[in-house]
Amino acid sequence: MEVRVYKRARALLLAHEGLKDQEIAPQVGLSHITLVNLRRRFQQERLQCIYDRPRSGRKPRFDGVLRAKITALACSDPPRGMAAGACGCWLVGWWSWAGWRVSTLIR
Repeated sequence: MEVRVYKRARALLLAHEGLKDQEIAPQVGLSHITLVNLRRRFQQERLQCIYDRPRSGRKPRFDGVLRAKITALACSDPPRGMAAGACGCWLVGWWSWAGWRVSTLIR
């Protein structure tokens, strides 16, 4: 579950228990205006209000599978030969290698 969905659901539960927006906001980490808008959306959409509405614009370039591969690649150790060089800046070499790897994943 996404954090923002959890926060919205928690805010609605606390509101149902009778707490005021001023009491709910610090507990869930949402602003007063966000809570006002959430209550209004709840009146119109019921529980669907906790989920994001579809957004206009270009679709994401990377799907979830590719994002997971990129994350795994970024969190992995660099290959042999990409360790710290004479200048000690292995990160530059690693990012160059990672950029090449990402470009091969996109193709």
